Order: sequence, then structure tokens, then C-alpha cells
Amino acid sequence: MRLRQTRARERGYSLAEIMVVVAISGFVLIIAYTLVEQAMQASLQVESRNQLAALSQRAVNVMLTEVYQARVIYENDSTTPGPSFLGLVTAQTGTTGPSSIAADYQLPQIDGSTTLLAPDDSSGSSHYVGNCLLVLRQLPPLLITYNNGTSNVNFPADIYRLDFFYLTQNTRGKFSTANYFLDLMEFKSVVFADFQQLNNLPQATRTLLYSGTNGTAYPNGFSDYTPPITTAIDLAGTAANNSFHTINADGTLSAALSSYTLPAAASLTSLLPEFSTGSISGKTVYSVGFRPTATTTFPVRDPIPKFGFALSGHPNYTTGLEVKFVGGGSTQKGIIRLVVLSSYGPTKMDSEEGFIITSGGG
Repeated sequence: MRLRQTRARERGYSLAEIMVVVAISGFVLIIAYTLVEQAMQASLQVESRNQLAALSQRAVNVMLTEVYQARVIYENDSTTPGPSFLGLVTAQTGTTGPSSIAADYQLPQIDGSTTLLAPDDSSGSSHYVGNCLLVLRQLPPLLITYNNGTSNVNFPADIYRLDFFYLTQNTRGKFSTANYFLDLMEFKSVVFADFQQLNNLPQATRTLLYSGTNGTAYPNGFSDYTPPITTAIDLAGTAANNSFHTINADGTLSAALSSYTLPAAASLTSLLPEFSTGSISGKTVYSVGFRPTATTTFPVRDPIPKFGFALSGHPNYTTGLEVKFVGGGSTQKGIIRLVVLSSYGPTKMDSEEGFIITSGGG
């Protein structure tokens, strides 16, 4: 009798009881996982929103600085030197490779008929909005000391540089259904002297520019402008093939170069380096805004495009980078708009735009 009572007390759980416990535990785990996932998604969304706002505005601020310092804003107009100067920088940045120009790039065209910053009219023949920017920036003058025959004279030589902002398809990462993300690059050329200004200087002074030295009166030398300046740009030139002159070793100036080749970039950098360096959380991927196909857009709140419109046969023409200028002289105004996207889940996307309006441009 005692043995029977002991065995009765040692009886285990029934299968039904075990199934109930497993079901309850699984339900609790599902709830816990859902809460953790929701918390993680909320955290990623906050991170994404904060990052997007900072990244997009920082990039457009850099572009704004270049526009304010620009001597020339090159435009997509056959009557201006814009296309030929664009050819110089595209020959260096190229159409293949990790820093190549994304397809369907176009400079903005200045709309001088209005000062209203409005979207382009899709039925019009002119497309004013561009998705890249090329400027001739005027840098701080270079102080040259030379002897004018009676005494040493300090002369501020005008210095210029070509700056080109463009988008590139970076295949080191993927964004949503695309096998790339869009990055924003800044190309900086070597520096040029002012041809018209040099024409009025003694030959010996031009030799100083070529050699990269200027005697004992200016001991800081040319540290800000290396390598030595060997080319002068004629701002009166109407195209790239009549705008550049060589500064020779003896200080003479060559005739206009008919086929000037821009040297390799003095600087080529991303304005959004966090996209590929991994300093942003690896659970979120980023890109400059683009259209996944010619007829579809990503489910984000900031429109791509906003001021431009799609062109037949050019699905990548209108992107998250939009540049537009209207008016002229002191009444000129411009828009630089950059949309940055983030994806932090299969269906989770966000966007933020950096936006600058310029006034009184060149």
C-alpha cells in the first residue's frame, strides 16, 4: 500500500499540461519579442530622423558656401561656356569607376525671365532644374612680392578653382531594391591665376607664380596653393578651348590652349562620408534620394523630384539633388535642395531634405 501511495505522489506532468505551459511560454515570448522589435524600430527611426536632418543640411551648407564665393555659375546653355567646362571635369571624374558620375546628369539652366522660384513647367521646352553644380570659385588672393624697378610691391593675385558637385552610384552598399546607393561628391580642381590680370604684371612676377616661390618678403610661400600655379584662366573666354593659357617657366604666357586637359582632381571627396564609413548604425542604410524606376518612387514623405520633372528616356535625371537659379545680377536667387533617404527595415523608410535659398548670386 505504501509503495502504491509513493508512486502516486511521484506521477509526472501529463502531455496536455506540458502543451499548455509551452503555449503560454511561447505567447509570452512572442509578446516580449514584439515589444523589443517595436522598441528597436522606434530607436532606429529616431536615429534615422536625427541623422538625416544633420547630414542633408550640412551638405547643402557646403554647396551654399561655394555658390556665394563663385565668380561663375556654369549652366546648361549652349550659348554659355557651361557645357564645355563641364566636359573638362567629367573627363576627370569619368563615367565608370567608384566615383563616376551617375547617369542622366545635367547642369541647371538659369531662368532669367523670372525671379520666382517655382517648379518647372513640364509642358515647357526648357528644363531649368539641374542635378549637379559646377562653379568657378574665387579663392582668397595670393600675395606676391615683386620689384617694380624702384621698390618691392605686394600684389594680391586673383586665384580661381573649379568646383563640381555631382552624384555617383556607389555599389559598396545597397538601398532597398537597388544594388547601389547614391553618394554626393565634391570635385576640386587645381587652382588657376587670372590671365587678364597677369597680362599687366612684369614677366618676372609671373615667373614667381610658376616656380611656387616669391622671395624673402613673403616667407609663408605657396602652402595654400600647391602645386605651383602653371595655368591662367581667361574669364572673358566663351568656351573651355579658348579660356586657358600656360604660364611658362620664363614668365611668358602661351596663346589660348585649343585642347586644355584638366589635371587630376586636387581633391575628390564625399559630402556624405558616413554612408560608406560605417559611423552610422549598421542596421540603417542611407542614400541620396532617387527613383527606383522611371515610373515609381519610394514611399517617403519628401517628393523626388519637387522642382524638376522626369524626362522621357532619362529616368535618373530628376533625383534627390535639385539646383535651380532664377533672375540675374543682384536679383538672382537660387535653390539647393538635397533629399536623403534611410531604410531601417523591409518596409520602413524615412526622408529628410536639406534646403537653402541663395540670393544675389553671380
